[in-house]
Amino acid sequence: MAKKNFTVILFAILLISLPQKLLASKVENTATSNSSMNNNDETKNNRAAVLMNRINEIKAMDKSSLSAAEKKELRKELKSIKKEYKKEFNGVYLSVSAIIIIILLLILLV
Repeated sequence: MAKKNFTVILFAILLISLPQKLLASKVENTATSNSSMNNNDETKNNRAAVLMNRINEIKAMDKSSLSAAEKKELRKELKSIKKEYKKEFNGVYLSVSAIIIIILLLILLV
C-alpha cells in the first residue's frame, strides 16, 4: 500500500514540475522570437525577390552568344538558385488525386 502511494505521489510531482519547465523555456523563446520574427519575414521576402530577379535575368539572357562552359555554369547557377528557393520557401502542394479524395471524404462525412 505504501509503495502505491509513493508511486502516485512521485507521478503527480513529475506531472506538476514537467510542464513548468517546458513553459519557462517557451516564454524565453517567444520573447526573443517575436522581435526576430518580423525581421525574419522581411529578410525572407527580400531574399525571395533577389532569387526570382536572378532567375528572370538568366532566362532573359541571349544564350546564343555564350560558350558551352558559360552555358553550363548558368545551368548550374540556375539549379542551385532553384534548390535554395525550394528549401527556403517550400509550400504545400496537393495532387489531383489528393484533392479528389478530400472532396469524397467531405461528401461522405457530411
